[in-house]
Amino acid sequence: MPANRKTEMKPPPPNPRRVIATAAALVLAGAIAGYFWGTSSPRQTLADVRKNIDYDLNAVRENGVVPPHRFLVSLRADLSKVSDLQARKDMFIRILLPHIIMENRRLRAKRAALEKKAHAGDADARKALDRVDIIPTSLALAQGAIESAWGTSRFTREGNAFFGQRTYDDRQSGIVPDGGDGSFKVRTFPTIAAAVRAYMANLNSNPAYADFRARRSALRARGAAITGLALAEHLEPYSERKRAYIESVRQVIRHNNLSDFNAVRLRDFPRP
Repeated sequence: MPANRKTEMKPPPPNPRRVIATAAALVLAGAIAGYFWGTSSPRQTLADVRKNIDYDLNAVRENGVVPPHRFLVSLRADLSKVSDLQARKDMFIRILLPHIIMENRRLRAKRAALEKKAHAGDADARKALDRVDIIPTSLALAQGAIESAWGTSRFTREGNAFFGQRTYDDRQSGIVPDGGDGSFKVRTFPTIAAAVRAYMANLNSNPAYADFRARRSALRARGAAITGLALAEHLEPYSERKRAYIESVRQVIRHNNLSDFNAVRLRDFPRP
């Protein structure tokens, strides 16, 4: 028998319990994937986008819940072809909203684990709490709208760059702006979810936003609502426009009633 050939053995009969557990796991995986499977093809059309964000924002505002469905993985279609401005804004919110809520859900879970350790006397966990907290949904939607021109910028279409994050690191993927001197790139991401996570991580860790985090901690300490309108005051480092940028963020939140989404949650995954 050749030395590199493995002896073939008859497999043991399947364990019924394992079969049932595997089937249940596959059903659950399918339910979870239902949140995120959507077309990310370069040939993505507006019809593809609408199919994957088929839910009603008015119902979300009324019920406070985003229903389970297929969320969009990446945006490739050109939203500027949606001629009606309100319809375009509505589509943009439906694209970004579930990803923002999902990332905040992850941050809440991580924070809860840290709080448990902090209450047990872990000093490192207590210190980390300042950097592990939610970003108000209204704030994330407003900044995404401004930085991506409501999803119509080429940076968004070509690289899911919803939040205009710059990178000076040659190892990170990005797009050099037209007419730029090449000193930085607009950072790109493989998915919308990755862009949202990087945006929140930036606000939660960058030293430039220490005042932002301090205000958020103060609001939490006194049991006040953590809102986009309250935290926008501390976004001056985000843009070269400084105070004008802060006012733009607040205006977008107010004009589009984005505070309606601060308490919105995702409906739980269906149980197998």
